[in-house]
Order: sequence, then structure tokens, then C-alpha cells
Amino acid sequence: MPAVIGFACESFQTNAAFAVGRRLKRRHPQLKLVLGGAGVRDGNTTSFQLAPWIDVVAPSGTEELLVPLYKALVAG
Repeated sequence: MPAVIGFACESFQTNAAFAVGRRLKRRHPQLKLVLGGAGVRDGNTTSFQLAPWIDVVAPSGTEELLVPLYKALVAG
């Protein structure tokens, strides 16, 4: 099992990412989940606040930060 899984969320993928992510987190609580992409915009994270099992919300435009982010999550 990987240490971190990321979901790229477009408007039509966000609900599926929530469902799959929630199931993964239930089975593997140590797993870190990152959701981001065009479906996640700065200041528009209200729905993600309702999902405490998501570890990181990465707004669109932060792709250059993903490798350092994943390394930090794996390192703890």
C-alpha cells in the first residue's frame, strides 16, 4: 500500500474521489490523502472541511508543490 494517494478532482470527479478516498482511509487509516486540481479552487474548500479524513487539499495551480508535499507526508 502506498503511503500517499492523490486525487485530481475535476468538477465531475470530486464526488467519486470523496467516496473512494473515504473507503481507502477507513481500511488504511495511516494512508495520507491529497485532493486537488481544477475542482479545488482557492477559497472554495468548504465541502472539503466536511471531510476530516482528507489530509491535504491542494488548490489548482499548486502542482509544483506536489513532490515536496508527498515527501513531507511520507516523512511524517
